[in-house]
Amino acid sequence: MVDVEGKFVLASGKWPFLTENYLLMLDLGTEKIENLIIFAGHDWENETETILFTGLDSRGRSVWEKE
Repeated sequence: MVDVEGKFVLASGKWPFLTENYLLMLDLGTEKIENLIIFAGHDWENETETILFTGLDSRGRSVWEKE
């Protein structure tokens, strides 16, 4: 996770998956990010198929992750 100054920080929290609409929510304690879209993709760095998600946080900043 990136803090308000743009520095990378480790974060822990909950990752509930909303099965009725296939959306992910991140609950990091001080920040909740809802309606993350999950999709299959390719990890070019590791040459393998992977799971990706993307969306916007409460401030409108883009959020993305590859597993």
